[in-house]
Amino acid sequence: MSKFSNPSEKRKAPEVKAQQQEGVEPDAKKPVELEQSKFNNVIRLVRNGSIASADQLRNAAFEQLKSLGLHRDEVQPETKTPGGSDQVDVGSVITWMGKVTKADKVAVQQLRKIRATAKARQ
Repeated sequence: MSKFSNPSEKRKAPEVKAQQQEGVEPDAKKPVELEQSKFNNVIRLVRNGSIASADQLRNAAFEQLKSLGLHRDEVQPETKTPGGSDQVDVGSVITWMGKVTKADKVAVQQLRKIRATAKARQ
């Protein structure tokens, strides 16, 4: 008989097994906020990129905040362009937005800042 009672057990990463033994849910929710450098890159894209990209991010942030039942215009837009990279994939930013929940306070503030900055760009 195999030392694994369940065939899927042997495929789990060691850190997942350790978390299960400690009583921690393996897929426990990690904060979804963007690192500061990535957030700066998104703001930079909104301020310097194409209007179409800024509109796409503004609309996605609006829809996510609306779906969460949160106020959308509580912050001032960024007025300075932060340093960083111009290589930002709009699709991955929108995917990130879809993962934000009400409990992710920092990520919600980032959504509001992105929306406000993109709205001011119009």
